[in-house]
Amino acid sequence: MTEEIVSGNVVLTSTETVYCTTTAVHTFVDVYIDAKGDKNALGSTWRLYEIVAGVAAPITDAVLVVLDKPHHMEFRVRSGAVVQLRGTSTGQPTAVPIFGMIVGYDDPVSVSEVVTSTQNLVPTTDLLFCSLTAVAQFADVLVNGNGDKRALNSVWSLYETITDPISLDVVTVLVVRPEWPGGARTTLRFIDQPMRLFSSVQSLGILTLRGRTAGQATIVPTQAVLIGFNQLECDCPPGPEGPEGPQGIQGIQGIQGDKGDKGDKGDQGIQGIQGIQGIQGIQGVPGTAGLNGSSAVLVWGTSGLTAVLTARWLYPGYEATAASSLPKEFIVPRPGTASALYIYANSPGTGVQILTYSILKNGVLTALQVITPETVQSASNLIDSVVFAQGDRIGINVTKTGMGSGSGPLDIQAAIAFT
Repeated sequence: MTEEIVSGNVVLTSTETVYCTTTAVHTFVDVYIDAKGDKNALGSTWRLYEIVAGVAAPITDAVLVVLDKPHHMEFRVRSGAVVQLRGTSTGQPTAVPIFGMIVGYDDPVSVSEVVTSTQNLVPTTDLLFCSLTAVAQFADVLVNGNGDKRALNSVWSLYETITDPISLDVVTVLVVRPEWPGGARTTLRFIDQPMRLFSSVQSLGILTLRGRTAGQATIVPTQAVLIGFNQLECDCPPGPEGPEGPQGIQGIQGIQGDKGDKGDKGDQGIQGIQGIQGIQGIQGVPGTAGLNGSSAVLVWGTSGLTAVLTARWLYPGYEATAASSLPKEFIVPRPGTASALYIYANSPGTGVQILTYSILKNGVLTALQVITPETVQSASNLIDSVVFAQGDRIGINVTKTGMGSGSGPLDIQAAIAFT
């Protein structure tokens, strides 16, 4: 099985760069490279070195020719020392750091697939990071938080897609192992170095890796690697019998059996005598009357008035533009009474003019008006009212007394009660 995973994330240059070094000696090592689509990584050279007494001796090399997906370089090297991965670009430095990884094995295995993903984690939602495309006997997971503290204590889960042996339906279930913390999920506790979260996970289906943060979303994308591998046949004498493993999880419930035959119909019983009619109950007390409905509130608004003496119309609701010279009316859908006219300017004027705000009915001025200096921020008319029939038009305009100095009010709102 996998014994060690080491990695590096470094900008590749024309000078040979050390990416990572194993800490122990392994029978086999594989190398995995993710160029992240950087064209300057095309044709880059990668070499493995044995490190003996501090001296590096090259073992083998390979040239990277794939850019748009992670590249498993299939070194499959036997070594008697710790090994080191180095890389060199063919010319310009890469624009982004290139990810390189060594996987060390002590048992005879064959890596069947390596998939990866780099994206920002979010809270509450398990994001799909990567999936194997085929069934592998075992899997390892490597996660690198890339120094983002928001990845600390992030939660990771493995799912497998299998065929239900009874219903033959294809289902995706959470992988649960008694030896894992929580039985099904584990958390990332390192953010400044890669961390192996799952090791030698035995599976019967296609595995999928999902992750989420414990709090805020990450700013620096988190990288995850899912490695699938199969154990090779070994012509070796059998080892001693291991201890009995823990009891497996309970299987899914079997399908329901066929419905039994219908039984014979029983004899009909004799009809009982009709009971006497009960007396009529007393009438209940009437319920209390419901509350009257509340009145509607109609509003108009504009960003300001133009420097002219002719009437200007406010817009139903609000428009971030100067009041219109054309009527802005709408039809009332039910009969009612307009009252309680309020005027409010978020920014009062500085001039000396008198403003008259008037409610119009079918284009005719009514007594429901507010007359106020343009320097006043808020004014109202709580005395007058106007009756409207269903289908009447309603609107509000404003006139001024002159063209004096100073600026007019800005961001004006008008409101009435309609009952």
